[in-house]
Amino acid sequence: GLMKNKATTTDGYPFYLFSTLVEPALQMHDLRTLLSADTMNAGKPYVYYESQLAEKSTTGNRRIIMAYQSKDTHDVYKLLNDGLIGGEYRYLDTIKKEDHKFEFDIDSEVISNLKKDDIVSKIPSYDSVRYDWSSDKIKSRKITRVAASKVFDKNKSLSERDEIAQYRLNEVSRSMSRLLTAGGINFIVNGLDFFDGLEATTIGNKLEIRFLRNVVTEGVAKKFDHRKSGDYLIFACKHSFTPREYTLTFSGVKLSNGEVT
Repeated sequence: GLMKNKATTTDGYPFYLFSTLVEPALQMHDLRTLLSADTMNAGKPYVYYESQLAEKSTTGNRRIIMAYQSKDTHDVYKLLNDGLIGGEYRYLDTIKKEDHKFEFDIDSEVISNLKKDDIVSKIPSYDSVRYDWSSDKIKSRKITRVAASKVFDKNKSLSERDEIAQYRLNEVSRSMSRLLTAGGINFIVNGLDFFDGLEATTIGNKLEIRFLRNVVTEGVAKKFDHRKSGDYLIFACKHSFTPREYTLTFSGVKLSNGEVT
């Protein structure tokens, strides 16, 4: 787990370590790979709406969200306070007596990568327009960490890096991880579509989720709630069996709403 937390791709995407009911080995995948994958239910979204009992289709009933709970944690001020939008970082090498100092900016080092990889067009929990009053990069925190090099003869320590650019990836990864979990939801669905012993169909996969607007606004053609709707990455899963039904409780996270209409 500690090694996973320290690992990033060359672009700063974090890694996630998890197990599934089907795969015998632990799975370790980077966030870019997970978010770039296709949704398992393309064109057949799971939908939440108030008049669920009116649905007559058996297949449709299987794709109804039975209940959900929104985490509602879009707290940009918390991101600012933790230095995840912008900050000044220092890694002090206690053996070489070197001071690796750099500035971190979410726009140029996180959002730009996500857009370049066509993962997001806009992140709901962060909008740079909110900070257009500032002509300089935001430096909400000054954070100093201790690093060490040449501790072992042949192997590097977990905190050891060769250059400042690699230390910077630590903060890019940390920022991405927090943005990912800023707008998650927990929801319950029928488990029949996931009862497959041939391939993993839960954690690490993506689902199309749609929430109907609960307020009908005249002249507005969009029928889905854009804040809640989107393609969710399954972050955690709980299987529940009773004599009458099999349900799954998912924890879903997302970075963007995508093109939800």
